[in-house]
Amino acid sequence: MFGLFGKFNEIPKRLKNAQERVRQLVIEVRSENGIVYVKINGLREILELKIDEEKAKELSYDQLSEIIKETINDATKTLHIQIQEIFEDELGDIADGIPGFDIKKMMPFN
Repeated sequence: MFGLFGKFNEIPKRLKNAQERVRQLVIEVRSENGIVYVKINGLREILELKIDEEKAKELSYDQLSEIIKETINDATKTLHIQIQEIFEDELGDIADGIPGFDIKKMMPFN
């Protein structure tokens, strides 16, 4: 029984570590055609958004808007996967020993 309580006591420390690692994350994604570049952080804030003006001249407004949207969505999907990996890394061994403990419920943005 003491082992279970020991695991509970470790959760706040591990959760804090996971949150700090998430805050330090930076994701960089470029569109397939190289027109759009997006850089976001672990808080889903866009740090940079660059558009290759020469290549963008060949596109309509709607086409460019779609590429920007897809690139931002790709970046957030990549971010979400990395956040999940961080939480599983920090809390996975604890979760395995506690019935009903769901890491995904502790993750930000869920």
